Amino acid sequence: MKLKLFLSSLLLQICMFAVDFEKQIKPLLESRCISCHGAKKDKGDLRLDTLEHALKGGEGGPAIVLGNPAKSLLIEKIILPHDHDDIMPPKGKPLSKLQIGHLQEWIKSGSKWPKGLSLKSITKAKTPQKKIDTEKFKKLQRYRLLVADGSKQRIAIINKQGEIEWEHKIRQIHDLQYLANGNVLFQTSFHHLIEIDPTTNKTIWSYDSGKMNGNAGKRVEVHAFQRLKNGLTMIAESGPARIIEVDNNGKIVKNIKLKVNKPHPHTDTRLARKLANGHYLVSHEGDGFVREYDPNGNVTWEYEVPMFDKSLIAATAKAPGAIKPLLVCA
Repeated sequence: MKLKLFLSSLLLQICMFAVDFEKQIKPLLESRCISCHGAKKDKGDLRLDTLEHALKGGEGGPAIVLGNPAKSLLIEKIILPHDHDDIMPPKGKPLSKLQIGHLQEWIKSGSKWPKGLSLKSITKAKTPQKKIDTEKFKKLQRYRLLVADGSKQRIAIINKQGEIEWEHKIRQIHDLQYLANGNVLFQTSFHHLIEIDPTTNKTIWSYDSGKMNGNAGKRVEVHAFQRLKNGLTMIAESGPARIIEVDNNGKIVKNIKLKVNKPHPHTDTRLARKLANGHYLVSHEGDGFVREYDPNGNVTWEYEVPMFDKSLIAATAKAPGAIKPLLVCA
């Protein structure tokens, strides 16, 4: 396989993330449990609107046993066969295996619950329809792979058993990121970025470098991006030859002009990352240089990468399947 195709078509990240109570547990309990097990109605003397009530339990015992999902009545009831008389919730679709996995992992990790919080029933709100085929999945695993296959134009989440938990069609892709909240940040083309919740396929955020912030009508390509700890998204734009940091509304918060010796909208940049010291490390594909920039855009370090043996390249350049040397990452 050609080096360029290999590097651009297969990106892997091993991801481990904690279940988020506000985003994954609270909405689930409020939409599927509290109407029967809350302050207004406590079927079986069981309430799940506060952690204290859940730990106390009802007629069948404690709904939650801290750190032990196997002994928690809540888990016992939701994993029953779909046709069982005692399955919970009794109405509507059974919980998906991904939702069950979230609850199991949450209990296993200590059932974190904001102090004093009481949940309210939101039965009128529709639970987002899952786009993934949960019948194919085993219980949620902490370790997964986020993979991209440029040849088949798709990205996917692979679980520990090697099964596909989720996938999404793409066109071009040179970067992607599995976020700590479980969402996936990726590109559907060389200028369109998108963040998706894989449990619902809901678009959480998107940005189009081909149209936004002065780029309309210009040829722009994005080969690197990064969600930062402060919530901003760093985007390296080839063509404008700049790194920008944008907020959730797409507004530019920081703009760094890049040094480019051989300007081209496809090769100005390749992989780029913001470092812990606030600097930016950028691979300039066309220049064959790796450069480090400070927050003001000054080059603090650069290195010209030896692009293999030039005589060998010249001798084999016209050969079938010849590899063209490219600087894609650092």
